[in-house]
Amino acid sequence: GLHYAIKVVAKLKEKYPDVILEIPGSFKIDEPDSKISSYPKYINKLLDEYGVRENIRFLPSMNPEQMAECLMSSRVFYQYSLIENSPNSLAEAQIMGVPVVASNVGGTASYVENGVSGLLFDAENIDECAEKISRIFEDDELCLNLSANGKRVAKERHDADKNAEKLISIYKDIISDSNNSVLELAIGG
Repeated sequence: GLHYAIKVVAKLKEKYPDVILEIPGSFKIDEPDSKISSYPKYINKLLDEYGVRENIRFLPSMNPEQMAECLMSSRVFYQYSLIENSPNSLAEAQIMGVPVVASNVGGTASYVENGVSGLLFDAENIDECAEKISRIFEDDELCLNLSANGKRVAKERHDADKNAEKLISIYKDIISDSNNSVLELAIGG
């Protein structure tokens, strides 16, 4: 979804000329065209086409401390995925109290209650996404509420003791059902 994120940044730049989107990882963009695949070539083209090359920073891979520092220096965590299962990076942002704006795809809605623990947008709706990010930029109260609620739900969702208890309960149910099935087979056979 980076190709959509570039368009969102271009839209945000109209109102916030200094907006920066930081993308951690090892996305190769500065290599000669002969050394990069077609998607990074396309991204390079879009950066110039939309005039946002200076508004998007491709960061190197980071260790956990560096990633935490990057998150804590951000006003918003922006998830621009087109496909998502269990959005771990979004969960990390929430547990650190960074307000999230995320594309409503896959398992994201099970992590974010729209307007409560984050803001969701339709994955390809650039205007809606830019509007939701703008709300976080401009509304400190909303920002603080999303931060507190996101942190609360992430802590509940990732509570190690509660999750271990639930897993043990599931295994006990499986074992119990399995034993009953074997007993039924023995009696009925």
